[in-house]
Amino acid sequence: MELFSIRIQRTFQLVSTIFSLGVIKNKFEMSLANLYVKDDFMFFVFDIKNFSNIDYDVDFIKCFLRDQKKVKNSIQQEVPYDPVEQKDFDKKILGKSQNRFVLAFNKFTIPDDKVFEIEMFERGGGRHMKLSILNEYILSAELLK
Repeated sequence: MELFSIRIQRTFQLVSTIFSLGVIKNKFEMSLANLYVKDDFMFFVFDIKNFSNIDYDVDFIKCFLRDQKKVKNSIQQEVPYDPVEQKDFDKKILGKSQNRFVLAFNKFTIPDDKVFEIEMFERGGGRHMKLSILNEYILSAELLK
């Protein structure tokens, strides 16, 4: 199966179905628009909006599983989880613009005491975005036909 076939790509362009998962910080928004599962893969569809006049140059994206709650004076475990494929990911989000991109992962679920986090870092800037995705969202992924 080609991960990003034409039919699958059209589905990613549809309207967002997840409205409550996102973060707005420093005139920049990162939100999870949709979450799909097909065969052995999960597709996370993200919307990025830059409300500033200043371009956002993406340095890198980091994905990992992390303990949900950190107890004082304890070590928090962080396990990297890299995407197997990405689509429409731009390294520059122009000022006053938006972008939708997709990260594909091997299918997974997480324990209730963990959270799946996506972090996007700005090159030479301070607008670092972090989005935490709970297991309840992952378990509610739509079937991609």
